[in-house]
Amino acid sequence: MASALTLPIVALLTSSEAAFAADSVAAGTLETYSTMHSIGVEWSVIGDDNLNAVGSIEYRVVGATQWQEGLKLFRVQFDGYDMVAGSVFFLMPGNEYEVRVGIADPDGGSASTTELIRTQSIPVRPSDGSEYHVVPGSGGGTGTLDDPFRGLEATRPFANPGATFLLHQGIYAQAILDQDGVENGHIIYAGAGDGEAIFDGIVIAANHVWIEDLTIRNQSSGLITSSNPEHVVVQNCLFENNHYSIDLRNGGRAWYISDNTIVGDTPYTSASLAGEGIELGRTSDHTVAHNSITNTADGISYPGRNVDIFGNDIFDTSDDGIEADNGRANIRIWDNRLTNTRHNGITFQDQRGAPWYIIGNQLANWDQGGFKFRTTDQFVIINNTFINWNQIVDHWSQNILNAYSRNNLFVSLSGNNNKGDASIFGMRNPGHGYPDIHVNRLTDLDYDGFDWGGGSSPPFTYFGETYSSVSELHSGLQIEEHGIRIDKDECLSDLDRFSGQNPIPVSKPLNASLRPGCAAIDAGVVVPNISNTFDGAAPDLGALEFGLAPPHYGPRLQTASRPNAPGNLEVF
Repeated sequence: MASALTLPIVALLTSSEAAFAADSVAAGTLETYSTMHSIGVEWSVIGDDNLNAVGSIEYRVVGATQWQEGLKLFRVQFDGYDMVAGSVFFLMPGNEYEVRVGIADPDGGSASTTELIRTQSIPVRPSDGSEYHVVPGSGGGTGTLDDPFRGLEATRPFANPGATFLLHQGIYAQAILDQDGVENGHIIYAGAGDGEAIFDGIVIAANHVWIEDLTIRNQSSGLITSSNPEHVVVQNCLFENNHYSIDLRNGGRAWYISDNTIVGDTPYTSASLAGEGIELGRTSDHTVAHNSITNTADGISYPGRNVDIFGNDIFDTSDDGIEADNGRANIRIWDNRLTNTRHNGITFQDQRGAPWYIIGNQLANWDQGGFKFRTTDQFVIINNTFINWNQIVDHWSQNILNAYSRNNLFVSLSGNNNKGDASIFGMRNPGHGYPDIHVNRLTDLDYDGFDWGGGSSPPFTYFGETYSSVSELHSGLQIEEHGIRIDKDECLSDLDRFSGQNPIPVSKPLNASLRPGCAAIDAGVVVPNISNTFDGAAPDLGALEFGLAPPHYGPRLQTASRPNAPGNLEVF
């Protein structure tokens, strides 16, 4: 699409020259951003009407000599975007990187530039600030251990950047935290370690606030925002029996939400659509890591742009595991475990920007689909494991044709489908006013593994055509050239927890690791920046690499008030 600047030039060209100029590419505005472990880019383009320009990205930490190849940038023309875009993954927090991005078009035009981009730092509690003690009450005290402040209102004159308030056991009224810290000088409100410090709700209305090891119970919104607070830390807290536990619908940016335990008020048996664990409210630049979430409608919902969601253990939810609905570019979801998500695993209702990344997740047990699709553009699925009693991708699974897919395992335990669709992909006209999606320029599926049990329904359908094997699927649609069928019983451990039709409550954590001799071992392909670690000749299929320890799911921290939490704090 030509910009206003190029229109007078195009008007002077012959028709053939004009067609060439419209198909060639020129670079527009480059936007970059980061989280703690990722860097994202969005580079607008001029021209390239036939959408065949190719984007590339390389990176290295400042001072290194060797460039590292990143996964390609993706051409996006969708929902108002016209760009190449993508991410670099698994970076060190608080480091500066050189990032070299390029764009080239076979019809003509190319550009390259190198940017310096710093990843966000993992927040650290200040070691040189003042420390005060607090107990429940309604005023008074000097903040010493012998004469603590009585109630948070008494702390206000002392709530300066770097101050730490140690909250002793007891029940506190709702807290409104509206005094700002600064970069490297959060204002800390933390449990003192002598028992639960229980709050009737917390309102975050300031920047650089840190809450840790607190308990919030029995609220409509346990923690809620006001005034769009930035750089907030919510760490190792217990949210119990709240309808919304962490609620950013009133704004927020660049939060670090980690190692919390969330047990909501919405049992999976209710099939309720309301009551979220972490509601991001379409806000951006967050890291949401290693939380345990259960008894909510959705575990995590509504990321905006540039959000990392990893290491979370989400189970027994009444609606969806991760509801990424309305997310824009560079939503990154990796190394999460989603089990018994009553309706769907990860949802696209709708995708509002691209690409999204879904990498290394374990998804098991749902009633509708591992993905819930509505409107999609480019998304990336790599090294995930999908296991369900019946269908794998329902809810208009033709959208799988917009995926860049590598090294995944799709396993239907029975092959008998109670939805009337194929047990792996049932690609068909969705109805309800949504467009058909056929094989298109975004379609890139290969090196995946499948098992569809012993049922009679075909594993793959495509607008009335059926394919009874992976080789037939490749012949018919020119996808999955290197895809294989596996035998789930020979390949996967830990399947004994599936005793029948879903939904089945979680009785023990699922780790669907590969057995020796499984055909999925070494059957994958190296994906730049993603396949950093594997054991053997090539990456395995699925989320868990044979011979390597599984990722850590859920909270990593151990405290006096929650001594049973795992104690191995990892970087990510």
